[in-house]
Amino acid sequence: MRFTIRFFLSVLLLASPAFASYTFSSVTGCNPIPDNDPGGCTITITIPDVDFILGAGNNVTVSIAGLSHGFSGDLIATLSFNSIDRDLFRQVTDPKRREFRRQLRFQQWFSRGDLWAIVPTLGDADTIPNGGYFPTTTAGAVSDFTVYNGMLITGVWSLNIADLSPGDEGSYIQWSLTLDTINSSVPEPGTLGLGALGLLGFATATLLRRKVTRS
Repeated sequence: MRFTIRFFLSVLLLASPAFASYTFSSVTGCNPIPDNDPGGCTITITIPDVDFILGAGNNVTVSIAGLSHGFSGDLIATLSFNSIDRDLFRQVTDPKRREFRRQLRFQQWFSRGDLWAIVPTLGDADTIPNGGYFPTTTAGAVSDFTVYNGMLITGVWSLNIADLSPGDEGSYIQWSLTLDTINSSVPEPGTLGLGALGLLGFATATLLRRKVTRS
């Protein structure tokens, strides 16, 4: 019985994939974000050589701390990695003035939803609420972060924020990146599970044979 329990526990441990969540933060932000400059300000986060990949699902979260600007329609924010660019937001506007004065987080399926839906409900010069939003492109279409799935996280991630109109400067304190990963050196959970079940079946059969022999 002791052998059976120990073996079963070892199978459970083998069947557990190496999932991990990591947060990386920039040392600084942009102060100011260059006014009326499509080149914007780019701040990078460099992740050292590791064996972790982004799995299937919503694995990338971008946080911008202390974003401040008087006109949401002036700004474009873009995440870049492995030569793939994805918008966080792009000139979110309607005829009235809207302000960024908070911390914003962006992930594919955050429940707060679409900045393009929130902005029209605000009064003139109101502040966009802080919290989590899904990333959007022009006209509120979802910006697909799942394009990064399956990639090693090692390398340079960059955030560019550009101000496309004159008359108002903005800034932010820093940005951070949270990545939900899987260890690429560990086999897929399904493979581990089948292997573990096979080993468990072999051990059970061996124990039964021993019991029959002793009888």
